Amino acid sequence: MTRSIVRRLGLLLLATLALAGCGRDGPPAPTATGTAPAQGLGSLATSGAGHEFFEVYEPDRPPRGTMLLIHGGGWDDKPGDARKGLLGAALAYRAQGWRVVNVAYSSATATPNQPDPMPMIRDVVAFYDQVRRAFPGPVCASGPSAGGHLAAMLAVLRPKLTCAVIDAGPVDLVALRAEHGRALAYAGQAFGVDDGVLARWSPARLWRRGAHHPAVFAAYAHGDPYVPAGQGRALRRSDPGAVVRLLPEARAGAADATGFIHSYVTRSSRASVAAAEQRFLAKVVPLTHRAPAPRPLSATRSCDAAVRRASWSSARRRDRWRLLRAGVAWTAAQTTGGLLAATTGCSGSAASQDDGLSVWAPPVKGQQAGAGTSAMLTFSRGGRALHSIAFSLRGVLARPRDWDAGLYAGSAPVAACTAGRCRGLRLVRAHGGSLVASPGSGNPDAVNDPPTQRVALPSGTTRVALRLTCVRAGGCSLAGVSRRRDPVGHPAILSIYAAVVR
Repeated sequence: MTRSIVRRLGLLLLATLALAGCGRDGPPAPTATGTAPAQGLGSLATSGAGHEFFEVYEPDRPPRGTMLLIHGGGWDDKPGDARKGLLGAALAYRAQGWRVVNVAYSSATATPNQPDPMPMIRDVVAFYDQVRRAFPGPVCASGPSAGGHLAAMLAVLRPKLTCAVIDAGPVDLVALRAEHGRALAYAGQAFGVDDGVLARWSPARLWRRGAHHPAVFAAYAHGDPYVPAGQGRALRRSDPGAVVRLLPEARAGAADATGFIHSYVTRSSRASVAAAEQRFLAKVVPLTHRAPAPRPLSATRSCDAAVRRASWSSARRRDRWRLLRAGVAWTAAQTTGGLLAATTGCSGSAASQDDGLSVWAPPVKGQQAGAGTSAMLTFSRGGRALHSIAFSLRGVLARPRDWDAGLYAGSAPVAACTAGRCRGLRLVRAHGGSLVASPGSGNPDAVNDPPTQRVALPSGTTRVALRLTCVRAGGCSLAGVSRRRDPVGHPAILSIYAAVVR
């Protein structure tokens, strides 16, 4: 990978992490009582995959392991937070050879004035357990701010976690009061303000000296108004083996300033910490390590079709991990450094635009995707002939004339819209763009599950591909559609929710 591509991914990582912190306004909630999470997790059967959004980024080589990404945002979760907040981190870890599983979780602040963090940590732990079941090899967790706190809590609750990477994550919620950290207000909304409860949700106070625990890398910034650098010192005291870096503060607007979670630091120190993190990860899981390949659940079925239909949001099932693996037979490929992405997570529901096998462009203000930039998911059976495909899909194109989006048999379009002209699909005008739908179907936003299309494939077909390509000569704008239409505001996305290839 060239230095310019690495730099571009790094800049995108910095931009997304700068937006992924605690910063949501609101007063702290009143005092709440609670149990220690280790004692109160309860059943994980209705948590994790199929209950909350997730996506899987596969690297273009056998992965060294799996990185579980946990977004920040004051222990709150809104539709689109996971994908929009951690796109840069996902692409950067993917470029380093990790399979990335980026997850959402139940908001601890879902009920006003009644914080309940247990569903949140239950989702995080369940995702980890399901990742362990779905994908062999090392598993690490990473997150900024509140996501870093949850990664540290996961390290306490699941000590077999390989490693944790914490960026400005609060680890001693009680100490935040003495440090005047603004994150305390959000901790109050999530956990209450009773010191006893806050202590039970403080990873630095739960760390047991001498016990086996994951390797930890953490970075904090001097001058961070939300999560002061003292949190890093608290982590170092509780875990002397942790690698803790403290970044010098920089003045906003200074020539050498760059964003880091909630504050500004010097560019040189940020670059040094990024390099130190990569060295840490290379020591824990070497770059040359290759995790065993997971077997597809089915040679022909993907996503919803690969797993027995169920009400995934409520059914008490122990095989939700199968949804993580249900898209593994599709191979992801993206133009390197092109910002388009292909993700294989299968949610078990088509209720959201970004669930399923997806190719998509992120909303990145002021940037374009170059002409010819593409993202693709390809299915084949080792060169054996494919005769038909039954699939259900939907999508959004903010500017249909800019994109080629659809399903292809080799190079032949099976169901595609190219520069606004469709074959086997149709465009439905909507606020801020056009919806991609099956022919003869109604409003695709009016139903959870889009209709199934069955298409005979041309003779000699050995692979099919879901593909998104920028076809506008001057490049494609990444300005997004209204979030009323799409939670993330994708300028372009196409998702398959079930596929059966014969």
